[in-house]
Amino acid sequence: MVRVSYSYKGAYLFGYSKDMSRGGIFVQTDHVINVGARVLLQFSLPGHSQIIKAEGRVIWVVPSYIEKRERGKKIQIPGMGIEFLKMGVEDQNLIRRFVRDRVDSGEEVKQKASLL
Repeated sequence: MVRVSYSYKGAYLFGYSKDMSRGGIFVQTDHVINVGARVLLQFSLPGHSQIIKAEGRVIWVVPSYIEKRERGKKIQIPGMGIEFLKMGVEDQNLIRRFVRDRVDSGEEVKQKASLL
């Protein structure tokens, strides 16, 4: 799991992610932002000390009030899907290698079609 810091309109918030592709990230958080909003992201990948900085755009959200904990039903995790818009080349390459290595090692990497 990756801790993700994000800022929007002067507010600094954080969430967590285990769902990442080369094109974006799902951030688990109760503090979702409106679809279309631009955010600044910072995070480090497991096993790497380099801090990745990216500008992104919220492309979908799961509000916290949707979360249901009923027997036999899937639990909805609140958060937001963020598309990467701007990122340094080194950061892009690090994410690309990280995603590729997880796929090659058989670890689950969820790839949302809308984030590719």
